[in-house]
Amino acid sequence: MSDIRFNSILTPPVQSSVRQNEKVQAKTPKTSFSDYLNQAISETSDVTFSKHALTRLESRNIELNDGDLRKLTDAINQAQSKGVQDSLILMNGLAFIVSIKDRTVVTAMPLGDTSSNIFTNIDGTVIV
Repeated sequence: MSDIRFNSILTPPVQSSVRQNEKVQAKTPKTSFSDYLNQAISETSDVTFSKHALTRLESRNIELNDGDLRKLTDAINQAQSKGVQDSLILMNGLAFIVSIKDRTVVTAMPLGDTSSNIFTNIDGTVIV
């Protein structure tokens, strides 16, 4: 019989590669699908409206044209450049509460409809 020789091939054990993957996953923050979706939406659109804001616009018969949306977008950009996070935007006799970070209108109303004229939980105001 002839001598048969095998050259050993060094391969890392399967368990160590799994552990390395676990370490990598533990170091990277988990981002949900909705976070990715909201980020994609905010990158592709200038401003969004919450369901509540859309309901308020409809119930108060407020219609916004393209020019109004451009002004609102410009106001959001101005607030964002100043570091504002939650803003009151006053435009054309309307008041908008906007989450600047999300670029989302939270609610909208005509200025005459506010009973107390007090707006809370905002850190900046933009008058257009």
